[in-house]
Amino acid sequence: MRETVSLPFSFQVIVKTIFIQGMSPDEEKSMMGEVKLLQKMHHPMIIGYYDYFVFENQLAIVMQYAEGGTMERLVQEQKGWL
Repeated sequence: MRETVSLPFSFQVIVKTIFIQGMSPDEEKSMMGEVKLLQKMHHPMIIGYYDYFVFENQLAIVMQYAEGGTMERLVQEQKGWL
């Protein structure tokens, strides 16, 4: 089932979701470590972090939208070279 979540942004964002139900304490700590790291990173060459929230057993990380697809796809297209 898909649900719409209203976010207070007037621009396009991407929401990375991580299913958190059943995570071990170490996995939860690692996940929140990623959020804390994203909160500290500010550089024009790094995708921007805006916020996070928990919704229906998922951690949602709200990040800057970047056109052009994923880093994985870019690396595959460049045959492993950037």
